[in-house]
Amino acid sequence: EQFRQAFGNVLTTLAETGGVPEDLVNITMYLTDIPDYQAHGKEIGRVWRELAGPVYPAMAGIGCTALWQPEAMIEILGVAVIPDSRLR
Repeated sequence: EQFRQAFGNVLTTLAETGGVPEDLVNITMYLTDIPDYQAHGKEIGRVWRELAGPVYPAMAGIGCTALWQPEAMIEILGVAVIPDSRLR
């Protein structure tokens, strides 16, 4: 559920600037529990495809001990290149 929310936030911000999932060039995920993320990989992949389709930019997962919100297990940073013609 946290992945759905975090990635949904990235996609919402992307859409508000005129971007689409295909504009994503890099995703960095900060994870407090890498084994848990790996154990749920198929479910996370399903959520990804539901929200963004079959678009997979360069990705990295970085383990960390804590995030800004104590209950958070994941934060996602997305980098996109949006053509000037679509920028809002």
